Amino acid sequence: MKDLDQNETEKTAKCPHSLKLIVSFCRVEEKIHVPTSLEVTEYCESREHTKCPLYIKKKSGGKEIREEWNEGRG
Repeated sequence: MKDLDQNETEKTAKCPHSLKLIVSFCRVEEKIHVPTSLEVTEYCESREHTKCPLYIKKKSGGKEIREEWNEGRG
């Protein structure tokens, strides 16, 4: 990314180093889960959400969640 010179920086409406992030949260369990971008794409924002391991566990009444997600993968 190109650094802005002082004149260009002063003309911008906000800091050129500011980043806007969008974070997805999953409420399927009591503990909030933050899915990886891959999980969001594959499950959360698609018709494939019914194949999500957390969704399946919740629907089946299970309380156990996928071990990789407990370990904070991603």
